[in-house]
Amino acid sequence: GGSREKQELLILTTNVLATKEYEGYTAPEEVPFTLLERFEPTIWQNSQIIEPLEEMKNFKLTNK
Repeated sequence: GGSREKQELLILTTNVLATKEYEGYTAPEEVPFTLLERFEPTIWQNSQIIEPLEEMKNFKLTNK
């Protein structure tokens, strides 16, 4: 098998973004993240973001 890579860009702002800014964007080499063992609803509080999927709400790490 080969390897696959998937990248996504989620913009959570209502500011106007010029084409030049969009095209000139370079993703950082490392992106900070939080490793969770189960769904943590407080992460979604006080944020203007889409509602988590039901699969996310039911997430629990089983292979520890």
